[in-house]
Amino acid sequence: MRRTTRNLYLPYSLDDQDVECFEAQLRGSEITLRCVEVNWNGYSMVLDDLSDFITHPHELWSARAELFATYPKKDFIEALSSAELCAEPSN
Repeated sequence: MRRTTRNLYLPYSLDDQDVECFEAQLRGSEITLRCVEVNWNGYSMVLDDLSDFITHPHELWSARAELFATYPKKDFIEALSSAELCAEPSN
């Protein structure tokens, strides 16, 4: 059976045995986000290029039943396109 829905995985917390992500799914003209934990070594991720991780079909270790958020597709893509990395300076 062909899979009709493709999920993307947007990491936000890295660990040695798992990565916490938003599982993003296109539903009509909206993007839904759900919090999941995937089986992946977060410490070995190539942070300069996350395209392989984001598009890879992952084994889920855990997933929340409720959705984290739902956004209009246009707004979500625009926000990702204009995202800036902000880091606190370490002392």
